[in-house]
Amino acid sequence: MAAQIYDLVGGRMILLKSAASNIQDGAGIDDLRHALLNEAKGQLEAAGVLPGDKFYKQGKAIISKLLKEDAIPDYTYRAMVGDNEIREKMLQKNVFSHHFHTDNVTFQSTLMKRYCELHSILWEG
Repeated sequence: MAAQIYDLVGGRMILLKSAASNIQDGAGIDDLRHALLNEAKGQLEAAGVLPGDKFYKQGKAIISKLLKEDAIPDYTYRAMVGDNEIREKMLQKNVFSHHFHTDNVTFQSTLMKRYCELHSILWEG
């Protein structure tokens, strides 16, 4: 079970703590997976990047690129998104993360990446 949890959330402590709490409360791996993936979906919804949302076009472009490349340079992120408000919102809502030491943008978490991989059809075409 530990390997399954790590594969889903990676090493992000806040997500590991949440997973441990759910397990202590009696949740099985399937319930835990469902709850955590719904949390990731909620972050995408808050950022407005799900189909039909205000920033879907920009979010789709970044997500599809990150699913192929794992990290993109900040200048690429800026060029693809365009509007500063949208760029900041996606970072603030924990969809993406800017790494200042490399000046790259990645998914905020392994969980976010897993959600996007599992629902890759949303980001195609």
